[in-house]
Order: sequence, then C-alpha cells, then structure tokens
Amino acid sequence: MTSSLSNRLDTTAISKSLVGDTFTIPELRAAFEIVTGKSFDRGNFRRKFQGLLEGGVVERAPGKRATASKPAAVYRFRSAIG
Repeated sequence: MTSSLSNRLDTTAISKSLVGDTFTIPELRAAFEIVTGKSFDRGNFRRKFQGLLEGGVVERAPGKRATASKPAAVYRFRSAIG
C-alpha cells in the first residue's frame, strides 16, 4: 500500500468516527478538514468523495437530510472501513 493510499484510509477511518451513521457530503468534508487541518474546495472534495463512492468506501443511504435550501442525499460508510 502506498503512503498516500495509507494516509487516505487513515483519514477516512478517523473521519468516520466524527460523523454519524449517515452524513451528507458537506458533513464529511468538515470531518476531513478537522482531521487533516486543511480546507477543501467544495468541487475538489466532491471529486474525492466520488472516488470514495466508486471505490465502495461509502454508499448511498436511504432517505434525505433537511437543509436550509433543499434536501440533501445522505451516505454511510460501508462496514469494512474503520
């Protein structure tokens, strides 16, 4: 496993402990920002999130979360992570 991949998995596992059972993309981005101490651009993080989704790390959860503007899709980590 490369160092970069290992760091991403460590960050993902730690971030998992900071979000609830289900979460929105902005909630996960906030957790990643806490863990890494870096700010993520919304578009760049969405691409990173898409990689997690396509890689089977996260999956779409049933339901939606009410937000100020429109309902947001919710996701959850697959059980094999963290």
